[in-house]
Amino acid sequence: MYTRSQIDPCKESFVDLESVKTEKEITLREAAGFNSVTGSQGYRRCSCKLKCRTNKCICRSAGILCNSKCHNSMPCENK
Repeated sequence: MYTRSQIDPCKESFVDLESVKTEKEITLREAAGFNSVTGSQGYRRCSCKLKCRTNKCICRSAGILCNSKCHNSMPCENK
């Protein structure tokens, strides 16, 4: 809980509703997934053995970088 003396008015300006694109409504979960590196559900993993050079790599074809869950200590060009 906060006391009245601990709360100050915000001097920042916020986004106006008129300036937000409203052609398509999405849920908060979808918006968070679009902003996430790994997507909205779980992790993407690849098990490539040849440095992730081509789009056969699941991560590269999805446009994301390989992470620590992918192919352990194998060499990778998509990190």
